[in-house]
Amino acid sequence: MSSTRSRIRYAVADFLPIAAVVSIAMVLSVIAFLLVRGYYIGADSQQFERDTAYYSTNFKGDVVRHVNSMAAIRAFVSASHDVSRWEFSSFAHQILPQNSGFKAVLWLPHIGGPQRKAFEAGLERDGLYGLRLRELTEAGELVNAGARDAYLPVAYVEPFEASGSLIGVDLSDNPIYAPLFDAATRTGKVVVSAPVSRALVDGARAPIVLVVFPLSRPQNSVAPAVKAGAPRAPEGYALGVLQLDRVIEDAIGPRAPIQAAIAFGPAKAPVVYTAGLKGQTENLAHWFGNAEFHQVEPFTVAGKHFFLTMRSARNGDVLTRVYVPLGTALLILALTALLVQSMLTTIMRKRQVERAVIERTSELRQINEALGIEIAQRRQAEAQLRIAKDKAESANRAKSAFL
Repeated sequence: MSSTRSRIRYAVADFLPIAAVVSIAMVLSVIAFLLVRGYYIGADSQQFERDTAYYSTNFKGDVVRHVNSMAAIRAFVSASHDVSRWEFSSFAHQILPQNSGFKAVLWLPHIGGPQRKAFEAGLERDGLYGLRLRELTEAGELVNAGARDAYLPVAYVEPFEASGSLIGVDLSDNPIYAPLFDAATRTGKVVVSAPVSRALVDGARAPIVLVVFPLSRPQNSVAPAVKAGAPRAPEGYALGVLQLDRVIEDAIGPRAPIQAAIAFGPAKAPVVYTAGLKGQTENLAHWFGNAEFHQVEPFTVAGKHFFLTMRSARNGDVLTRVYVPLGTALLILALTALLVQSMLTTIMRKRQVERAVIERTSELRQINEALGIEIAQRRQAEAQLRIAKDKAESANRAKSAFL
């Protein structure tokens, strides 16, 4: 029993280093898998940060350029006391190709109630015969504008081919545009709306932002009088219908490694406005979805805060996420297998040598035992011979004495 236990302890002692090496190799392979995978994830994360910094800078620059273009239109109108439709069209045609985010740009003069007929007569002189001031009903129908103290009709619009039907539409009482005009009148500065899902311009894709520039010059004869202490009404407003998704397309492009959308609302929970004619919204977490990387970059348009939400367009490459880390782990296991094989070979050779030594020792022991028995037998035979010799000599002496 004790010999069996000794053999077991002896075998465990031999294979214990192998078990330790295998355990360490398993731990190292898992660590190597995680480290290599983490390295590539970190590298992709840094690349995503560089991409978002680059594309967000491009986007912000494009937004600023669009707003400055509207300021240029306002400056053009303010520099001339009498801008014709064709001059406005010519100037706008120089700006719009460089700012594809604008679906349309409009000029809305401030017309007093008594000047309504003169304005309508001016439309006829421009070739728009029979056109009268109109307004939108709640049902979205165009009807003749009712009598009021002042009007804000669309006098010029570009591109005219797509939005010419807006000429003569009064926006002074429109629930979407009127608050913007009031804010621009109070501040005397550019005003930007929150994202809206629709505008008067046909085919505009949400999210749409309305950019309003007031034009204030010394009051002329056609501007309506205002009450004392009230802010003087501007001579008119330059209005731009800005499609932010088009700005994103120009700044980022369809083949970029990231996807972007516009968000608006509280900084902790802004609402994402998906691009399209329907203008649907969704919460930020849902828009991020299963994207591996995402980021929110704030930006402002004329003092109004928006967010540019960005997410990775595709998840990590399976080569760097699985195959390379797995290959590293398998390499460690393969090297461990070679080491274990070498250790097993050494142990087996050691066992063979030990068995040979044991067998040879046993043979030598048996030979020694046989030699010991043979020596004892020879000694016993020698003793018997000496005894017989002594007896013979004693008999000879007794015989001689007798004779």
